Amino acid sequence: MVITITQAATGVVVLYVLSCLFLRFTQCPSEPPPVGTTIPFLEPIIGLSRRKWNYYVDLRDRYRFPIQTLRLPGMRLYVVNSASLVQAVQKQPKILAMPPLEAKAMIRVLAPSEESHSIVYENVDGRKGDWGFMFMFYKTIHPPRSSRPRGLLLLMGLDVFAKDTVQARKRIADAFERYFRNGLHGQASALIKAHYAHSIDYKLPLQDLAKLEVGAALGVLSNIVPTTFWLLYHLFANPHALQLCRKEVENATKESADAKGRLIRTIDVSDVKSSCPTLLSSFRETLRLHTVGASARLVMEDFMLDGKFLLRKGALVLLPQSVQHTDQSVWGSNVGIFDCERFLKANKRTNAVEFRGFGGGTTLCPGRHFATTEVLAYTAMFIMRFDIEPRHGRWVQPTTENSGMWTVTAGPDYDVGVECRSREGVPVDMHWRLSLSKSDHVMSLAAEDLGTR
Repeated sequence: MVITITQAATGVVVLYVLSCLFLRFTQCPSEPPPVGTTIPFLEPIIGLSRRKWNYYVDLRDRYRFPIQTLRLPGMRLYVVNSASLVQAVQKQPKILAMPPLEAKAMIRVLAPSEESHSIVYENVDGRKGDWGFMFMFYKTIHPPRSSRPRGLLLLMGLDVFAKDTVQARKRIADAFERYFRNGLHGQASALIKAHYAHSIDYKLPLQDLAKLEVGAALGVLSNIVPTTFWLLYHLFANPHALQLCRKEVENATKESADAKGRLIRTIDVSDVKSSCPTLLSSFRETLRLHTVGASARLVMEDFMLDGKFLLRKGALVLLPQSVQHTDQSVWGSNVGIFDCERFLKANKRTNAVEFRGFGGGTTLCPGRHFATTEVLAYTAMFIMRFDIEPRHGRWVQPTTENSGMWTVTAGPDYDVGVECRSREGVPVDMHWRLSLSKSDHVMSLAAEDLGTR
């Protein structure tokens, strides 16, 4: 049977009309207004594939809705733009739940045993009370204060196409299992101890705890490296910021001599965290400019958000960081420019809610203080010891177009050529050390931290 051009065109028109009608009659008037409907169900896919996380910003700027609906084949996405609605979402951790999504991703990507499946999924949304491995995970881990293309294949269940990733995951998990079996976690941070105790309390097999620790490690390390790159880039590309941060770190540095008379300069990371406000502000500003992830929640039942917007059971609620971090009405006309003093406001609650570098609510990143300590320690040591200049005479910020949709901190598309040398006036034979005099200082990294001070 030969299909003519006229028949094909007629079929496309009929399909388009039916799609428009289906979208119209399945969208409740009380739901957030639908956007991206010029090509029903396909336009959001096209937009996300082309613009990635910037697509959410484009839609916010175009429509200015506090919350909007994206209709994809078989899926509703409610994208939250308003900071007040972000808070409203975070106040409903059981109805708008993140643990069910994390549990599904954890099992697909980290492949724990069948025995652990029931442990992970039991009361995953907390509807039966405040218990359950996933539901209580963040509440247990928080007190101490202390994914890639192939990862996406694992999330989709396509392990056969990611054999090298599966093998690497096994090697790391085996190493973590030996680590726990040998009791080395007893010498670790409060964060690791809390994670271990929580897993044992729920009788999670040790080999599965090791697999979950792989995910925790990747979540921290995969963001620390690009964040450190961007912080160093912005400091050296902004001489004023570099000068201020060096002066602060200098005050947190002590000079001494060892038994052989060698000069030693020790940077106290605890002092860096507590008495280097410009450096900490620069770190938060770096996260504001370069974190592009989106927190997700699963709607467990039909729910009226803020008494205005109907959220349908089974839909996903997205809280894109890039939307909050690029709002000119919040951050000012220089929203796209690095400002090392942006977070030095007298009122420490200014912009606290809008800043979502570590997420927020009950799923606030439990490793934020650990990650921040690592980034600040490396950065403090680097800026005190070295000077770097762009190889071609001026700093040109690299693009981030190649970073995937699953990225939390967008990495540069290419290396930045620089010339690195020891700082002038710093003795060549100087020995450098890092110390951590105390680890209980709580930095204000998110709105939730302000309540702990």
